[in-house]
Amino acid sequence: MKTYSDEVALVATITPLWETAINTYDGPCAAAIHQVLLELFGVVSSPERLALGLGIRYRGEAGLIQTAYAGGAMFISQTAHINGQPQATIISLCKKWQHLYEGVLEGGENASPLPLADPVIRVLVAAYYFADQHRQLLGLGEQPEKPREYYDSIYSDRESLFHHSPYALEEKLSKAVAKGNEALALATLREINAHGEKAVLAKNPLRSVKNSLIGSIAFLARASIQAGVGANDAFALSDALTQRVEEMNERRTVLDFEEHILLQFIGLVHRRLEESYSPPILKVVHYVENHLDAKISLPQAAAYAGVHPVYLSARFKKETGFAFANYVAARKIQESSYFVRHTNYSTSQIASLYGFSSQSYYITTFKKVLGTTPREYRRQLLAE
Repeated sequence: MKTYSDEVALVATITPLWETAINTYDGPCAAAIHQVLLELFGVVSSPERLALGLGIRYRGEAGLIQTAYAGGAMFISQTAHINGQPQATIISLCKKWQHLYEGVLEGGENASPLPLADPVIRVLVAAYYFADQHRQLLGLGEQPEKPREYYDSIYSDRESLFHHSPYALEEKLSKAVAKGNEALALATLREINAHGEKAVLAKNPLRSVKNSLIGSIAFLARASIQAGVGANDAFALSDALTQRVEEMNERRTVLDFEEHILLQFIGLVHRRLEESYSPPILKVVHYVENHLDAKISLPQAAAYAGVHPVYLSARFKKETGFAFANYVAARKIQESSYFVRHTNYSTSQIASLYGFSSQSYYITTFKKVLGTTPREYRRQLLAE
């Protein structure tokens, strides 16, 4: 049961969002109402979806109410669609919203306890409560602690998260090697080395740096194996590079050899990718890596690779061993685990950041991929 004080607080929240939205979308259109609800619930949506409402404008005061109603209907139908609800459920939700909307206009039991003069705000308040009551069907998790714009840019700037932790930098290097990303791997290695001298692993300075590099070789061998390189190939390269290091007589020569070692393992990963994946699957793998913060669909990936979705589905499973959707979910969870480990962002924030339709779906997927919930995962790492 909503109270007067609840509604006052909600209107105070909605009003500035509404003012920003109508300026952004040039007037009271359905896209602006949709945008307000997106910001209130932290739902991920694309500019294309918002643009759908730009042409929905009704004249006069009654038209403003119709426009607000249309925006609420857009939010409900599109959010339910994003969450994978069947068409019948979406239609049912929209019918319920229409009934509520009519009750608001008639001043029935669903009317606001506040004497709201602004008809758009009146409908927005009703739309908020409607969405709040149907969270599960709409796939809405907990409301983020910070507004969407606060963390919307985090994904593109996430590399800054790794600047203060040598362990995290090693993880970043391992990930770059596994992807075969030469530029990122070199930059990360240089960043690691910029933190200072290598650990002292022997009294003799030359022996110490050799030991350090041999440890790096073992680390890079593991990273390449995780990328799918055969263990025999990785260990053969590891043995050859270790022998080269042992033959060196100057400390500076050993240090300069480190980047060559890194490039050798990345080359091994490149050859594995080229040998294992056909050109369209390799394109899809790269597409997924570059869109982990968005909703990734099979048709989108197929269009990017220039193949039919049915063909891509079968071919992807054959070459990678994973169904496309399962592969995408696993990559999103693996990537998002860096935020769980290295930040104090809430689960709902991280879920939204990686394009999950709800916090509960993110937690379920996280547990399926990593065998534990995000909260337990973070707790275990803190304990260690």
